[in-house]
Amino acid sequence: MRDLEKERARVDVVTSELDQLQLTYTTTTKNAAVIETSLKEIKQQRDEIVKQKDDLTQQLNEIEMKMEIEVKKREEIEKVNRRQLGEIEKLKTNIADYESQ
Repeated sequence: MRDLEKERARVDVVTSELDQLQLTYTTTTKNAAVIETSLKEIKQQRDEIVKQKDDLTQQLNEIEMKMEIEVKKREEIEKVNRRQLGEIEKLKTNIADYESQ
């Protein structure tokens, strides 16, 4: 009888340990699933951020190119303006010379 009680107690301990292990396994499996889902979401967010960064970089490059073009146009206009002002001054000098003659 004692052996049977000892065996029953041992089986109860093993059953309890098994139940605890199964509970731990279930919890760990659920946690792993949650972590995998979170990881997928984070990767998706990362991909979206990288895409946005690439789009913004392209937009910035386009704006920089347009700005360079506009700066060159402005410089050319200023150069032409200075040349024309020089010609105007020459013509004024010529007119003043003609008037003084």
